[in-house]
Amino acid sequence: MTVVLEVHHQLVAATPVLTGHARSNWVPSVGTPSDAVAGSPEAVDSTAQITGEAAVASFRLEDGDLYESNHVPYIEALNDGSSPKAPAGFVESAIDIGTFRADQQLAAEAGAFGVTFTSSTPEPAEGV
Repeated sequence: MTVVLEVHHQLVAATPVLTGHARSNWVPSVGTPSDAVAGSPEAVDSTAQITGEAAVASFRLEDGDLYESNHVPYIEALNDGSSPKAPAGFVESAIDIGTFRADQQLAAEAGAFGVTFTSSTPEPAEGV
């Protein structure tokens, strides 16, 4: 699993849900960041998210950069703590956890081949 997909899964899991609209708009992409808002609070659409997951899962270095984006107009307010369902800073925490877990997975995979992998990612804060 790529770092982007691990971070993606952490962002999706951490996003507070009222309708699912914000959660469904975490869109991983290859080459360029997604700039669209999929669906609406009344009609949640996960198509772009699913398509992005597939694109990142089949990523090759020559494909370009990897991105994760969310363009619902209230995502910053959610990250600032506007919902009682998630703490302020949940995006940063999800990125920290996802990066750390991806590093752990890489270290385990490298160890299976007798290679030592040292992570430069600090362990996420306690309780995160």
